[in-house]
Amino acid sequence: MDYQKKYPILQTPNDFVVLQWERGFQRVQIIYHDVILDVIENRSVIQQKKYKKRFDNLGTIELSFPEEKLTSINVVVDGLHSPANPSYPSKNLGAAATILWFIVGFAVAGTIFEVFVVNAIAPDTMAIILGIDMLIVAVYAASAILTKRGHTWGFYVGFGLYTITTLLYILSILGRPNLLSILVLIIRGVFMFWMIRQFPILNRAARHKRYEKHHSRSDLLDS
Repeated sequence: MDYQKKYPILQTPNDFVVLQWERGFQRVQIIYHDVILDVIENRSVIQQKKYKKRFDNLGTIELSFPEEKLTSINVVVDGLHSPANPSYPSKNLGAAATILWFIVGFAVAGTIFEVFVVNAIAPDTMAIILGIDMLIVAVYAASAILTKRGHTWGFYVGFGLYTITTLLYILSILGRPNLLSILVLIIRGVFMFWMIRQFPILNRAARHKRYEKHHSRSDLLDS
């Protein structure tokens, strides 16, 4: 066999499945407790990129074959990803973190705009407003960093703050909207939509996170 990889089973400490396969996902062998459970030789399974079968001693195992990484296979046992998977949920929170970084940029741009407007209208309050704005930017940045590192709660902190500031913004423009305020509100709505779309990914990551304490750091970092 060209490749062999050990896949820890997330919900069962110190337990694992071994996969062996030839180049191009040929003759994939599923080995559990030194016993070959199955050999996948049907090319249609590989072409469909999905395999699913139940074994009495293991449970339901699902395999998927990522085209972008021919040296690794994704293994799911009873609905939970192995920490060694390239698609392990907490390793794939990059999109959620990127949204928060966009919000950081948007907030910084808003702060710069406020500096000119408030300084011209009410310079005495400039320091207070700037301090509040910078604190908000710092929370968004911290949320992005935490999310990228796999801490789903960090994303929800950022989302909660963004929701509050959006509601406050809506209240501030009620009765006197203009073209700029409507444009800003549309941009905020787009960001909110993107954030909500990340919820299923975050929920999967949080579900897996509950089991991670049973595994070593090397298991969780292995990809």
